[in-house]
Amino acid sequence: MVATVEDQIKHVRDCGVRIDNFEIGRLWEDFERSDYEESGKHYDCMISALQSMEECPQLWFIDLEFPPNRGDYVQLVEDLEFMTSKGLNANSITEQINAEHSGGWVEFDCYGERIHWDIAHTSGYMDSDVFGYYNKLLEQHAHPLRIYFDTENGVYALTKESMKKLQKCTTWKIRLCK
Repeated sequence: MVATVEDQIKHVRDCGVRIDNFEIGRLWEDFERSDYEESGKHYDCMISALQSMEECPQLWFIDLEFPPNRGDYVQLVEDLEFMTSKGLNANSITEQINAEHSGGWVEFDCYGERIHWDIAHTSGYMDSDVFGYYNKLLEQHAHPLRIYFDTENGVYALTKESMKKLQKCTTWKIRLCK
């Protein structure tokens, strides 16, 4: 059965994904209507398009395969805060990356506590462990959202229930960041 673009958007929302002030015309920037509707019950095109739109703050695409530059980890924490509606109330975010891109740290204030994460780089990649560290703090502060990855470098900020519903709409494997 073919799901229309409108049906797909409704279903993604029904999965618990927030889509704010959405104009359907934005979808045609990446794909044509037929690309969305020919995929049948899988909404890979829809999810991919939504990951690049600010109107959908809980979905995001990230390329970790580059050497981090100054400010990248600060931006990463800020992006996670945007995705989770300030899930950790992080502020005063700072980082230190050593010149050889082989390590460093990121720090921020979280509900009155200074958080420090050591970060490592392998082969010039950003340290994806930061997502797991963020999840641990979300859990400690009883926040309902968690950060998930999919096999196409998509990042999701969803409840466990929402993730299970959305997983049924995509061919990609979505997993919890640990």
